[in-house]
Amino acid sequence: GVPTGGPKDVTPPNIAKSLPENFSTNFTGNKIRLKFDEFVQIKNFNNEFVISPPLKVKPKYSLSGKTLTIEFDSTLAENTTYSLFFGKSVVDLNEGNVLDSNTFVFSTGPQLDSLELSGKIVDSNTGLPVSGVMVNLYKNLSDSAPVNTFPSYFAPSKDGEFRFKNLAGGSYKIFALEDANNNFLYDLPNEKIAFSNTIISIPEDSSELSLKVFTPEQTKQRVFK
Repeated sequence: GVPTGGPKDVTPPNIAKSLPENFSTNFTGNKIRLKFDEFVQIKNFNNEFVISPPLKVKPKYSLSGKTLTIEFDSTLAENTTYSLFFGKSVVDLNEGNVLDSNTFVFSTGPQLDSLELSGKIVDSNTGLPVSGVMVNLYKNLSDSAPVNTFPSYFAPSKDGEFRFKNLAGGSYKIFALEDANNNFLYDLPNEKIAFSNTIISIPEDSSELSLKVFTPEQTKQRVFK
């Protein structure tokens, strides 16, 4: 007869060991090493992997056996909690099961920031929930912050909901962006946006927010002939 091969593998890979450990503090290095409990492969890393707060230079990665190494070219800020989101970039070798716990958190200071902020985001025309829009928080409170500065924190929207974790207390400007060129800046005329006219104060304003995404009208004047 023909061997059946046994039951299908539906178990996602897990992080068996890491250096530093997840949720560690006082991190001073420039590399994160993650060892998984099985062989894995990396898919679409540049689009799936995000780090919050964002860095000017996106981290590099290398895979050797069961160990994934993330290397930072940018200098990490002092006393800052960083969250690494792997999305669907890490899957097991045979069946493509996605990494089970795909968030890794560490702090360059003596403690982890632990405040949260959540909300809903919908299309202003249809009222339907929106996915794939990045919701950004800025410590820079000027109106031009989304145009010329990187966000201090960001969270992706899924099924019309978003949630920030590991936030530091303070005042923030909130701005959502359908980032067409993935550069964390509002610099293209066709990028959909959403924002609040009020400044968000955390933890005082930690109740759920509501944002509406729209495409702004073209306001730049141009000479055609």
